[in-house]
Amino acid sequence: MTKKYKLNKNYYKGLVKFYFNKTLDSIIKIGELDKTQKNILDFGCGYGMLKKKLNIPNIFNYDIDPQFTEHDDWKNLNFEFFVANQVLYLFSKDELNKLLDELKYKNPELKIIVGVSYQNSFSKIIKSIFNYKNAHDFTKLSYKEQIEIFNKKCVLLDETDNFFLNKILKYKFK
Repeated sequence: MTKKYKLNKNYYKGLVKFYFNKTLDSIIKIGELDKTQKNILDFGCGYGMLKKKLNIPNIFNYDIDPQFTEHDDWKNLNFEFFVANQVLYLFSKDELNKLLDELKYKNPELKIIVGVSYQNSFSKIIKSIFNYKNAHDFTKLSYKEQIEIFNKKCVLLDETDNFFLNKILKYKFK
């Protein structure tokens, strides 16, 4: 039996919170999420920090873990922004392609903001220093594979780098 991913640490505590808060700030800035009245789906929301940080009601927290999600099925929600911060590496190629197809069918004008971890040598050193040794144990898609899938189905609108550890990208569908 394959072990299923489960969030078991709050990454917004201790020293690493600076990295994760910077990542959230980059997501907010690239999407101008602090200036919109449109609905935002925080897909794989975990502790719901995007909603807490922005403190606005138009963010839908969705997570596969029932303790974190506010909604049973994201497909029943209407949203103009899709945010997925460092969660899509848990998908297979087929799963990510299917997700993007479903999102496009639901809203072809959707703006997509993703945080993608490089999972490079520097990342491995940092996760070891801060005792997050298992941080990427459930990786199904590398950084490169995630980007390739997005580039086939979407147009890149903007991007920014965070500490050489991840990239925040803003897309729309082709």
